[in-house]
Amino acid sequence: MRASETSAQLTFIHVSGGSKSNLANQFWVRWKREYLQTMKVVRSGRCLSNFTVDDVVLVYDEHAPRGKWPLGRVVETYPDKQDHVRQVLVRTSTGNVKRPISKLFRVA
Repeated sequence: MRASETSAQLTFIHVSGGSKSNLANQFWVRWKREYLQTMKVVRSGRCLSNFTVDDVVLVYDEHAPRGKWPLGRVVETYPDKQDHVRQVLVRTSTGNVKRPISKLFRVA
């Protein structure tokens, strides 16, 4: 490992003030920005595969606190005229919600 790579890794590990909460916040921000985006396979602005009934998804909620996004299962799909799914009905632990696919991340 080169010195520049080590330096970049150590920069992320350093937490100002040593607070665990700050480290958790940094992790959550990076996880949302970097890892979640890899879960969406997109080419030319379109998803390569449609969501289907029984897909397990993570439901994006910008108002939910860190780590509290609900998991759900796709119950119903709503395709457009070209048969591309644009919205789905998701069953979560708190009930059913209708969401656009841009607010969902398939996990299984």
